[in-house]
Amino acid sequence: MHLLVNIKSTGSINITGDYRAVYKEIGKQEVIFVILESHSHLYD
Repeated sequence: MHLLVNIKSTGSINITGDYRAVYKEIGKQEVIFVILESHSHLYD
């Protein structure tokens, strides 16, 4: 099971190498970062 199962309306950006930052939109021009983790842990 991967970490994104219970998080809706998210996106992600590549930080560096294998790490990604997952965010949730909270407004038209605002996001909150909810997970900073390696790609392999996010999308197992």
